[in-house]
Amino acid sequence: MRDLQTAEFQSTVGNWIEACKPELGITFSMAYGNVQKFDRIAALDNIARCESLFRQINAFFTPETVICFPTTPKIAPLKGSLNTLEAVMDFYDPTMTITALSGVARLPEVSAPVMTVDDCPVGLSFVAGHYQDEFLLSAVKRMLS
Repeated sequence: MRDLQTAEFQSTVGNWIEACKPELGITFSMAYGNVQKFDRIAALDNIARCESLFRQINAFFTPETVICFPTTPKIAPLKGSLNTLEAVMDFYDPTMTITALSGVARLPEVSAPVMTVDDCPVGLSFVAGHYQDEFLLSAVKRMLS
């Protein structure tokens, strides 16, 4: 999934960054360094793997199936706390593990705050099958009413 995101980012935002040279924060600069080194040819195997996962995951979904899971596995980091590679990876590795499902399988996803813990919102994500966007929106609306 990261290869797909990196290729997309490189093709869209990367050109703008190179042309306009905006000031970049430390954490973003570290991540953007990976984008600049990205090799599209080397990523072809991962893109093929994503296509295989897309087909397998979507074979599971029958019409009007909804699954839910935590939107993130961790509480949101405090502003400014992602200032080392270790801190960034500690948050993003488990987060990407969960969020990659919808991206790889091209599933519509809705995240909804369902409660709070210590004044922090806790969200659940709801997904449905590929091209089941309207069904998902109406199902989540009914569930949360």
